[in-house]
Amino acid sequence: MIVSEIKVSGIEDVEKRLGNMKKNAPTVVSRAINRAIQNVKKNMGKETSERYFITSGEVKKTVNVTKATKSRLQAAAISQGAGIALSKFKVNPKTPVRYRGASRSPKVYRAGVKKAGGVKPLDGNPKSFVAVMKSGHVGVFSRTSAKSLPIKQLYGPSVPQMVKNEDIMDKINRDANETLQKRIDAEINNLLRRGQDMQTDIFLQKTLVEVVKEELKGYVTLNNGEMVEFNVYPQNLPAKQGKNDKDHFPYVLVCLDEETIAGEDSNNICSIYFLVGIQDQNPNRQGHFDVANVLNKLQDRFLKDRLIDQRYRIQFPITKKFQEEDTWPKFIGGMSTLWDVSKMEMRETEYD
Repeated sequence: MIVSEIKVSGIEDVEKRLGNMKKNAPTVVSRAINRAIQNVKKNMGKETSERYFITSGEVKKTVNVTKATKSRLQAAAISQGAGIALSKFKVNPKTPVRYRGASRSPKVYRAGVKKAGGVKPLDGNPKSFVAVMKSGHVGVFSRTSAKSLPIKQLYGPSVPQMVKNEDIMDKINRDANETLQKRIDAEINNLLRRGQDMQTDIFLQKTLVEVVKEELKGYVTLNNGEMVEFNVYPQNLPAKQGKNDKDHFPYVLVCLDEETIAGEDSNNICSIYFLVGIQDQNPNRQGHFDVANVLNKLQDRFLKDRLIDQRYRIQFPITKKFQEEDTWPKFIGGMSTLWDVSKMEMRETEYD
């Protein structure tokens, strides 16, 4: 048996790099270890098959991996097994050769285990031969006496014996350390990037802009005598084009208002204000109904599925406010909302 182990005893540096997300350090390290130990198993097969007449698959099927967890930051690749049948290595010919006639000469088979040594004749006394058993197994055998039976199968080294080759182990260990460090860096960068996206008010605003666009898709209102869809903008109206801004109507602005950070282990609370503006020149001056309809439509969407993008949850209260002064033909109204921005929890990932 041979064991290749990866173990991390200190994670202070990872915690420091993660900052206020340091509680995820054990997950970061365990995932990196598990990726590295899978690389060890792959390299056991690759490096051994490059030096011996054995397939990578034959090597890897003897290797069992024990994975790291958040509470146990170590993993191992364990190869165990007895010698491998010589027929699994390089044998020429690989199938039995039959001869006819009493004067024939016995065939000399050739076999090789290490590629550097090539193949050599199996010319001992009694001579070795290839035979097919009733089970279908093809093996290299030799007789134990001058009689036809009994016979014994010939074996090459075991996988652990081959893997413990100094050159192979040096390469495996070197690659394992490089993979571990690269994966720790990658896991930290991914976590910080995803954490930034998932916890900032900016990303919440971007998400809500897309939600509003989808909800109001195909929803039209009268604007300057034409039925038009709503424009949706983040925070502010675009710069005016020309002397008036009527081309921006009707619109919905998704505005960042406030963000409360209660503590390191608490979710952030973001305040988002939805501002609706329409332009209705009808002399009955009832455009506020259209504004209210849009705000109610958005409210219903948010309350129907309070969790947005699996990250942001709307909270109560929800407050609506309509303009008090007369700004006909423009009508404005708004809705204040509170959003719980959940801290990201990392999940374990299985690697093949």
